[in-house]
Amino acid sequence: MKAIIVASVLFLSGCSFIPSFNDVNQSKSIIDIRVSVDNINCSLEQNPQALELANHIKWFMFYSQSKGLTQRDVIELVEPMKNTADEWLKRTEAGTPSVAYCNLKKQLLVKQSDVAAKAVLRRF
Repeated sequence: MKAIIVASVLFLSGCSFIPSFNDVNQSKSIIDIRVSVDNINCSLEQNPQALELANHIKWFMFYSQSKGLTQRDVIELVEPMKNTADEWLKRTEAGTPSVAYCNLKKQLLVKQSDVAAKAVLRRF
């Protein structure tokens, strides 16, 4: 009986280390996110841009969370980008952030979206 319990615990904990598999919806979504980041123009009104990006990321997160525990790896990759986008969105809702602030956020989002996209698209 103890052997069955130990085997079950090892099997269940081992599943959390299995990377998720390729998903065409996630692949399209992560590219939509990269396009939104690339299209950020800090000299234009920032709030609509921040909202569009935040909504793309929200869709990705909800979809991945709905797929279940096997998506933990991509969720952890996108979480920092979600936090960055959410901070920018909150700042735009409170007023118009400076162009310099927006450019710093964009630079960070470009790096984060690039890393996330490469990871999502390289899955098999």
